[in-house]
Amino acid sequence: MQQIQLIQLHGVHQQGMLEKFPDTCPICHRSIVPEIFGGSGNWNDQDKTAQVVFRCVATLCQNLFIGTYTIRQVAGPGMVRTSCALVSVEPMRPAQAAVPDSVSKISPTFVVIRNQVADAEARGLDQIVGIGLRKALEFLIKDFAISRFPNDAAKIKKMFLSHCIDEYIKDGNVSACAKRAAWLGNDEAHYLRKWDTKDVGDLKRLIHLTVNWIDSLHETEGFVGDMPAP
Repeated sequence: MQQIQLIQLHGVHQQGMLEKFPDTCPICHRSIVPEIFGGSGNWNDQDKTAQVVFRCVATLCQNLFIGTYTIRQVAGPGMVRTSCALVSVEPMRPAQAAVPDSVSKISPTFVVIRNQVADAEARGLDQIVGIGLRKALEFLIKDFAISRFPNDAAKIKKMFLSHCIDEYIKDGNVSACAKRAAWLGNDEAHYLRKWDTKDVGDLKRLIHLTVNWIDSLHETEGFVGDMPAP
């Protein structure tokens, strides 16, 4: 525990004990023991909260961020101690989505949308995450199809995603995962769900599988091209 002096709005001071420090910077995502810059608290009956300003100690970061704590009075031998439990840390900058280089080159817009989805998720905007993933999937699949059939680019761009998968995605693994991701992505945009035993976590996994199958296909074709059979 770390003792800290909390300052109320009207200048009232009170000593508090922080039960926990943030152990990861919400901006650079490095494991750290942050510096404390001070804190303020409100321990009236309606809102027992405290906010503490920290600084990341990583040389390449050093950003300030705020930890929000709940204040509670803990009785001890001959005293009552003000204890602060960590609730949240802000601002939260999501880590960039890990996308293979081959996929990033095929569909840079997929990467942009996927990172924006991660940002929305970090901000607690859970109702738009699935719709964002559905859009990311469409760009991924259509860009992949265009990379295979560049002469049909204009046609591919106008197609329904399901038709694009059926007509242009020839690899069985990519097609199987992309179809199911499209089904769940459509569920995220509609009032009633067809796949009520699946959720946005399953959609993420299917998109992850689709990305990996595209990358594996690209890597395989690269080796086959570089090493033709004698």
